[in-house]
Amino acid sequence: MKELTSGNPAKVIFAFSVPIIIGNLFQQLYSMIDTIIVGRTIGVDAIAALGSTSYISTLMSGLTNGFSIITARHYGAGDNVKMRRSVAGTIIIGLAVSAVLTVASIFFIKPFMHLLNTPADIFDEAYSYISVTLFFMVTAMLYNMSAGVLRAVGDSITPLVFLIISSAMNVGLDILFIAKFGMGVSGAAYATIISQAVSFILCCIYIVIRFPYLIPKPEEFKITWEEVWELFSMGLSLALMFSLVEIGSLILQRAINDFGTKTIAAHTAARKISSILMLPYTAFGSACATYCSQNIGANRPDRAGKGIKSSI
Repeated sequence: MKELTSGNPAKVIFAFSVPIIIGNLFQQLYSMIDTIIVGRTIGVDAIAALGSTSYISTLMSGLTNGFSIITARHYGAGDNVKMRRSVAGTIIIGLAVSAVLTVASIFFIKPFMHLLNTPADIFDEAYSYISVTLFFMVTAMLYNMSAGVLRAVGDSITPLVFLIISSAMNVGLDILFIAKFGMGVSGAAYATIISQAVSFILCCIYIVIRFPYLIPKPEEFKITWEEVWELFSMGLSLALMFSLVEIGSLILQRAINDFGTKTIAAHTAARKISSILMLPYTAFGSACATYCSQNIGANRPDRAGKGIKSSI
């Protein structure tokens, strides 16, 4: 655990950012390995299947981001009750949003894929991949939620360790499901889901042992509408910020899908390389948000301002 309310702002934010950068790098790397294994064992069409719908799940799950900022603020203020209530609210809202989006995806994913002009020769594989991903999107939400709670209290290293374990497991399961069991592109989706579930379980065990004061009491799950709105508005604001990029990507994807399978596969590979180059910016942004939230909670707006300047 690292206090973000003391020490040199630039050094504190940089030290907090490094594990996030490495963690994001591992996420991108095992996504690239997914693509390599799928491409070499199944073919170019399968790579295109991964790429033609890769933005849909990101767009739909973006709403669950940002809740940990509220937790970080209460942690900075030293208010354990409100901190636990924010964790309880994160669990309630996250599960509710995941359930709604999962049900909605069952009815609307095929029309949406048609709207994106997903080529007919990869439609079935693309649908099998994205439907599995969306049906089990709750696993991604649970991992991101637990990792976000740990980062909210200044621990960015532990989520990294669990992510590295998850990445290694993901690669092994990819090889097992795709090359050994012949599960096709859906095998990549199942490998990712299982790996995320393991990461979530490890985070939960660690929180119980190391940070028991983060675990909400039964009565703290009775959150007020004001608390729901506080969490939801913060999550919604960040989701909309992410979605602006995703909406642009979806529009671009629709145009790229018109060019056929090979172009989609090439674009998928190029986007993964581009994503790696963007990692430091997103990591510093995430670290700065947590840093500012803790310091605002600790009634240190001057220190928050210095942190923003340091991040820039």
